[in-house]
Amino acid sequence: MNEMQKSIILLLILLPFVHSELSFSPFEIPKVWTIYLVTLMSIGSYLYKMKSEVRPSKGSSILIALSSLWVWLVITSYINGNFWQSWLGNYYRLDGLLTLTAVMLIALSLRPRKFLWWGMGVGSVVLSGLSIWFGGESSLFFGNPNLLAGYLAVTLPITNILGIFWVVPQIGAIVMLKSWGGVLVALLFILFIVAKNKPKLLVMSAVLVCLGLGWLYQIEQVRLNPQNIVVAEGRERIWKKAIIAIEKKPIIGWGWAQFGRAFKTIDWPVPYSADVHVDRTHASITEYAVAGGIPALSLFIFIVFTSVGVLLKDKQMHSQVLGLVLVLYLIYSQTNVTSVAVEWLFYLAIGEAISLQLKANLTEMI
Repeated sequence: MNEMQKSIILLLILLPFVHSELSFSPFEIPKVWTIYLVTLMSIGSYLYKMKSEVRPSKGSSILIALSSLWVWLVITSYINGNFWQSWLGNYYRLDGLLTLTAVMLIALSLRPRKFLWWGMGVGSVVLSGLSIWFGGESSLFFGNPNLLAGYLAVTLPITNILGIFWVVPQIGAIVMLKSWGGVLVALLFILFIVAKNKPKLLVMSAVLVCLGLGWLYQIEQVRLNPQNIVVAEGRERIWKKAIIAIEKKPIIGWGWAQFGRAFKTIDWPVPYSADVHVDRTHASITEYAVAGGIPALSLFIFIVFTSVGVLLKDKQMHSQVLGLVLVLYLIYSQTNVTSVAVEWLFYLAIGEAISLQLKANLTEMI
């Protein structure tokens, strides 16, 4: 591992701690700029390695699907107009196609190493300790408790590399952050650790946990909103508008990072004279469906499930870890918005699945 690769991994380890009070969005925007820097460094490092390491292979179905997804999102964003909005993303997030391209390029050029796992594991333990220390719904370096909970939840398999003892405070921090999605992911992670060699028990237990937590969540919502009044920025209204948006444009969608426009255009349950601004669907599946219609949703589902299968089938430790990270991400990202500090991990897992497919095809050719 050369100095450039060490610098890249160090930046990614420190990513969840990156923030700047000088930025108009002090938490997420500095993280995105760090991702841009890592992307440029990763491209340089990859081009340097290409001279000696790259050999032809039959290709990868995941890579073809990922490339097709990117091209389709670019096309639909251009067709729908306001392309620069789609390219740069929302003002306070910079979550456009540029950032999506950046995390994809990092995933395709970076391979997991023990230094990365140990560094991220220690970082998650530190974040957990700080969260418990400050108590309540502290957001630390993320600006939002749910973004922090999402990072801690998705990185549980990475922290587990350090030892199960270090996972305990991380789960405690997730519970203290009062994130329903985070608690669900933590419980499912515990189930996986306990019953990973008993698939039937694992599936049955997971279904019971989901049903039980869903029931408790519903009870809590009734307690908080006994008259069942539609909340302007509530999940019910966001998801309903997302579904209507998909129904209105099932093929080409609305373009990447354009849900804010769709939300404003669609009236449900009644027109609002002064409405809230919502720029994300709070569920990754509907995010891709709103952006690129059913074609984008189909490609996204194929990429995720194929990658999970490839990773969990491989017996190497980092493949197993990334396979579980991918599963936990898929679950948590249906309940809330995620930070770019989590998004790059999602695509790292996909990049590793692509790498495994390419190696398998190369072996067949030899």
